[in-house]
Amino acid sequence: MHPSTQGSEDEALELLSHTGFDVNFLLAPEHSCMYEDRRLSPLYVAVDNRNCEAASMLLDAGADPNLDPFNVLLLAVRQGDMYMATLLLEHGANVNATLPTHPM
Repeated sequence: MHPSTQGSEDEALELLSHTGFDVNFLLAPEHSCMYEDRRLSPLYVAVDNRNCEAASMLLDAGADPNLDPFNVLLLAVRQGDMYMATLLLEHGANVNATLPTHPM
């Protein structure tokens, strides 16, 4: 599911989510550690690639916006993508998320 969120594979993503694939499936630690941000979820990949359609499909299918070490809401805000940030907030993104290196 992760690769289908990277590009314009929205039809493949839609098919996967409708056939029962877990939209919250996480990358294995050995794959996640290859990324500086330690991304885990397909939603993170969609937000990172500014793919609003994929993010919307994932969220509508039940994706949890609070799974990744670097919260996807913080990522959307860092990118200046207010549409994505609003979408994430509407689906329960943690407004009190902190950076993993700066816990409160």
